[in-house]
Amino acid sequence: MQNHNQFNNFNLLKTTLQWWRPLLIVFVAAVALSALLSSPLFIKPKFKSYAIVYPSNIIPYSTESQTEQMLQIFKSDDIRDSIIDFFNLAEHYHISPSSKHYYSSIIRKYNRSVRIRKTEFESVRIEVLSHDAEKASAMTKKIIKLFNRKVRQMHREKAKEVLIIAQKQMQNKQKQIDSVSSLINAMGAEHNILNFEAQVKEVTRGYLGTVDGAGAARINKQAVIQMKENLEQHGAQFMLLNNVLEGLIKQYIEHKNDYETALRDVEKQLTYTNIVSSPFPADRKSYPIRWLIVFIATLSALFIAVLIIVFIEHSKKSNIERIH
Repeated sequence: MQNHNQFNNFNLLKTTLQWWRPLLIVFVAAVALSALLSSPLFIKPKFKSYAIVYPSNIIPYSTESQTEQMLQIFKSDDIRDSIIDFFNLAEHYHISPSSKHYYSSIIRKYNRSVRIRKTEFESVRIEVLSHDAEKASAMTKKIIKLFNRKVRQMHREKAKEVLIIAQKQMQNKQKQIDSVSSLINAMGAEHNILNFEAQVKEVTRGYLGTVDGAGAARINKQAVIQMKENLEQHGAQFMLLNNVLEGLIKQYIEHKNDYETALRDVEKQLTYTNIVSSPFPADRKSYPIRWLIVFIATLSALFIAVLIIVFIEHSKKSNIERIH
């Protein structure tokens, strides 16, 4: 079997050498034709611009990682549509807006020209291909800018919800504080209760006559007894209202802190990308790869030529055998 294969390989090599002139012509023609067809005359070259970014200041919404969330936002419809509109890609891709399949066609072209993927190092790589090197770089920068704007908008919308809730809670607590304060003030004015603990001490001293010095003689016993009755009747309620007021004030301060935090989140200007590799206009084309096109086309042409030669030789051999 091995000898048979070696014999076949030898015959193939011998046949190929016999047809070297036609094969040389095929080789030269394939090289020349593929080089011509892959030239800018037939295939307009494309330039690549790319950027590598890491997520920053991003809070995942579920079990996804920051990089996965970043990837989802980069691929969002509004960023894609904004790029299409801003750079007038319909004209750039030669797609008529009146075309029946305009939207699907332009999305297909966009997806072929813009590739966004996660790298093995948990970063995101953005690649843009365009016939214009400057446009490819500008599109890459714009995608990053739109990403930052979209994430900022998303965070602000959530922060505004918290802001509104905290503001309403503050207003409710302020109403409760005003209501309780009014009750305390009314009780103080009607029953002359201003500071329960301090007044209890003074009433006790006056009632028991434990005031030292000449002041003991000037104690108004009737006023002391009246104050004692007021404190006994209304003191507990006065203390309760003061405790309620203190609790309401603490709650108000907590809501105020939440409000101020949400307000800072609404007003802050953050970026949400750390750019590792910044985009720039390429000085060399990325597509087409002419040497690869020439190599594959030439190899294919030679392979087909050899098959044709083998077929011709086999036909000759069969005809000779039939004659004999």
